[in-house]
Amino acid sequence: MLIEGFDQNCRYLSAPGCSLQHHFGHYLRQLKITIGEDRLRNMVRYGWVRPVLRVRLPDSFYLSWQNYPSLSFRGSFADDDSWANKLVVRSVTMARVSNEDERWYAHYLDDPSNELAVEARAHSIPTGPGTHEPEPIQHPRRSGLIYPWIDFFAYWQVYEMVDVLRAAQLVGPLLNEPDAEIKLEQVRQQLPEWREWS
Repeated sequence: MLIEGFDQNCRYLSAPGCSLQHHFGHYLRQLKITIGEDRLRNMVRYGWVRPVLRVRLPDSFYLSWQNYPSLSFRGSFADDDSWANKLVVRSVTMARVSNEDERWYAHYLDDPSNELAVEARAHSIPTGPGTHEPEPIQHPRRSGLIYPWIDFFAYWQVYEMVDVLRAAQLVGPLLNEPDAEIKLEQVRQQLPEWREWS
């Protein structure tokens, strides 16, 4: 039996640093759901949706990765960071698993005997309100911030996100019509009530 990558990984679709370039973002696009990375980060920060697992990666791992984000990895990683390198590669690729593997039916993150799973669980961190989110880091050879974690979402959380986004929407489009200021003031007055409801 051969298990396709999506089927095997459906409980752990990766979004490194809330990036939508990999499995979770691919699934969102497949379902024609458009959401930005900042919005996803905020939804997790607010506790509106929580990844099934967030793994904190060491800053030293990113800083020694000279050609970040290329998976051809140039640089020398500390031995203590080798697990992070393996987890990144494993989380952004969808390798097929055959039944020749003893536990072909289980995802590696669910396997308590898998060394990478043990490291990932040992470096898991909570998400949502009242939790500390790691500060983004600046790579010395790249512009833009790096969010030093990998979020893993279950496929069904895409549907949860759609429900949350729909409930969080306060008003429909506000057009630049002559009465726009009046409508905007009505929105301001009704905001406490809408926030209570949504």
